[in-house]
Amino acid sequence: MPVTHIVMMNGSVIPKAVGWALAGSLASILVNVVYYDDESSEKMIASTWFSYSFLLSFLVVFRTQSAYSRYWEGAGTLQSIKGNLANAASCLFAFCSNDPAKKGQVQHFQHLMVRLMSLLHCSGLQWIAQMDDEAFDVFDLEGIDEESIAHLVANKDEKHTIVLQWIQKHVIEGINSGVLSVAPPIASRIFQQLGQGVIQLSAAKKISDIPFPFPCTQMVTLLLCIFTVVTPIVTGLMIKQTRWACALTFLGIFGFWAINYIAAEIEMPFGDDKNDLPIRQMQDEFNRSMALLLQSKTQSCPAFTLPALGLGSESITLTRCNVGLEPQPERSGSRVAGLEHSVIDAAHKVGVAAHHMVASIGHHHHKDHTDHGNSSIDTLHPVSPAGLQKGGVVPVGDAPAPHFGHDHHLEAGTQQLVNLGTRIERRLEEVSKDVGDLRGSAAKLSSALEKLSQRPFSL
Repeated sequence: MPVTHIVMMNGSVIPKAVGWALAGSLASILVNVVYYDDESSEKMIASTWFSYSFLLSFLVVFRTQSAYSRYWEGAGTLQSIKGNLANAASCLFAFCSNDPAKKGQVQHFQHLMVRLMSLLHCSGLQWIAQMDDEAFDVFDLEGIDEESIAHLVANKDEKHTIVLQWIQKHVIEGINSGVLSVAPPIASRIFQQLGQGVIQLSAAKKISDIPFPFPCTQMVTLLLCIFTVVTPIVTGLMIKQTRWACALTFLGIFGFWAINYIAAEIEMPFGDDKNDLPIRQMQDEFNRSMALLLQSKTQSCPAFTLPALGLGSESITLTRCNVGLEPQPERSGSRVAGLEHSVIDAAHKVGVAAHHMVASIGHHHHKDHTDHGNSSIDTLHPVSPAGLQKGGVVPVGDAPAPHFGHDHHLEAGTQQLVNLGTRIERRLEEVSKDVGDLRGSAAKLSSALEKLSQRPFSL
C-alpha cells in the first residue's frame, strides 16, 4: 500500500477516532499530574483493566468481521446481478435471426430489449440502494407507451418484478414470431439467467433491509464510551511518566474507535458514504455493455483467414496479447524467449513426420521381401525406379516421389522452422543492436567518470 494512503482523509475514519483519543489523552495528563502517587498505584487495577480491554477488543473485532463479510457479499452479489443480466442479453442477441426479411423486426426487438434490460438493472439497484439521489441513468424510454410507464410509477416498490415480466414476455413473442431462431430447450437458459439475476437481487435486499443486530451495536458503543472515560484514569494513576500515560491512552482509544468506525462504514454498503459500493458507476457500466451489444461489429463474428501453416492445432503458436492495452516497450530478451514454444512445436512436428515416414518405408520394404523372396533390392525397394516400374505404381521417368501420408506434416514443420529461424535471426539482430547501444552508453559513462576523477577537488 502506498505511504500516501496514510494521509488521505477522503473516506477516512481517522478524524472521527482522533477526537476521542485527544480527549482521553488530555484527561490522562490531568489525572497523572494531579493524582499520581507512587505508593498508591496497585497492579490489581492494571490487570483488571487489561481483562476489560480484551473483552472490548473481542466485540469490536467481531463487529468488524461481520461488517466485512456483509460488504463483500454485497459487492459479489451486485457483480453477479450484472453478469447474469448481461449474459442473458448477449444470448438473446446471438439468437436473433439472420433472415434479411426480418431485419426490421430484429432491430425493434434488440432496441426494446436493451431498454428493458437497462431499466431492470436500474430498478433492482434502486430497490436495494439507500441513497439520497437514486435517479440512475437508463436508456431513453421514448417509444414505450405511457400506460406502461404509469403502471411502473404506481408500483414503484415492485418495478423490477414488472420489468422482468415484460422481458420474459418479449422473449416469448420473439420466439413465436421467428425473430429468435433458437430451440426451446436452449431458450430456457435465458430464463434461468434472468431468474438467477433476480435471486441475487433478493440476496442484496437482505443486506439492505437487515442491519447489524442492534444489541451488538449498542453494547460495543457503550463499552467504548466506558473505555474512553476510564482509560485516562487508569493510565494517569498507574504510569509515572506523563508523556507515556498520554501516548498510551491516545493509542488505545484511537485504535478501538477507528476499528469500530470502519465497521460502521462498511456494514451497510449500498449508501452514499465514501466507502460504500459505487452503485451509480455499476449502472453506467451495465448501460455501456448494453450499448455495445447494439453495434454491428459486436453482433457479427470476426472474419478469419487460416494462416499458411495453420493446417492443424499443432501449428498454433503463442503470442502476447496487447489488444486494448497501452503500448509498452518490448524487452529484447522476451522477444527471443517468446519464440521458444514455436521452435519446439515445429521441431516436434518434423520429428513425428520423419518417424512415420521411416516406419512407412520399413513396412513397404518388409512387404516386398515377403512377396518376391530373394529379389534384388533395386527390384523390391519402393523408392527405386526399378521397383516403381515393376510394381506399376507410377510410370518410369520424371515420376513424383511416393506419398506416405505424413510428408505434408514434414513439409509444414520444415517451413515453419525456416520461418521461425528467420524471425529469431531478426530478433537477435535487434538484441545485438540493443547491446551495442548499451555498450556505447557504458563507454560514455566510463569516460565521463574518468574525466571527473581527474579534476582537482578543494574544500
